[in-house]
Amino acid sequence: MNYIISKYIEKLKVDDIYKFAKKNDVYLTNNEANVIFKTIKNHWNDLIFNDYKVYLKKIKNEISNPVYLKLEELIEIYKEKYKDYL
Repeated sequence: MNYIISKYIEKLKVDDIYKFAKKNDVYLTNNEANVIFKTIKNHWNDLIFNDYKVYLKKIKNEISNPVYLKLEELIEIYKEKYKDYL
C-alpha cells in the first residue's frame, strides 16, 4: 500500500488540494493550500501511519481555525474509512 500511496503523492499538485477541499465545502486561501500541500508532500507517511496531530499542530497558526478543524475531521474520516487497507 505504501508504494501506491507514494506514487499518488509524487503526482499530487496544489490544485488537487483545492479540488478536494472544495468537494468537502472547504475554501482555502493560497497560503492555506500551499501549507497543506507541503505538509502532505513532506510528511504523508507520518500523517497516515502515525500521529497526524503532531503535524497539524505545526501548521495550526498558518491556517484558519475552521480549515484546521475540517482538516482534522477529514483525516479522521478517511483514516477510519480505509483502516483495513493501511
